Amino acid sequence: MRGNKNDHNDAFAIAEASQRAHIRFVPVKSEHQQEISCLHRIRERLIKNKTAMSNQARGLLSEFGVVFPCGHKALLNGLTSVIDNPQYSHRLQDMVIDMLSEYDITLNRLKGIEKQLGEFVDASESGKILRSIPGIGVINVSALLAAIDKGQAFNNPKEFAV
Repeated sequence: MRGNKNDHNDAFAIAEASQRAHIRFVPVKSEHQQEISCLHRIRERLIKNKTAMSNQARGLLSEFGVVFPCGHKALLNGLTSVIDNPQYSHRLQDMVIDMLSEYDITLNRLKGIEKQLGEFVDASESGKILRSIPGIGVINVSALLAAIDKGQAFNNPKEFAV
């Protein structure tokens, strides 16, 4: 009967957990860590939007005979090939200009978020240490720092791995 999620069952679970000595509590995240987590979630959405815009542009333009492969450079080349091309109507060219503009805005927002994440990592001593590991970049380091901070909740590396 405890399977349903409601305030009564939540209160019961909290009371039960507080009486158990072996339960370890999760450290509260700082406001700064929560902000970094928010940036990561916004970044994920922007990446999905960028991919959706690219796929939509490729699909729409294929109906006009403009076919190009996947990828950022191919998209830019495909879109710019339509602009100022007398083979295509002004209306289509205007739509492509709008697509390109929206795509650029999304790319700039992504760069801005990545810059903020880089600043966060550079300001953190733990971030500098993690950054020195080969293959670990700013995105992964900032996500780790936002999730576990300095890892103070773990007694050893094995606990962290679990």
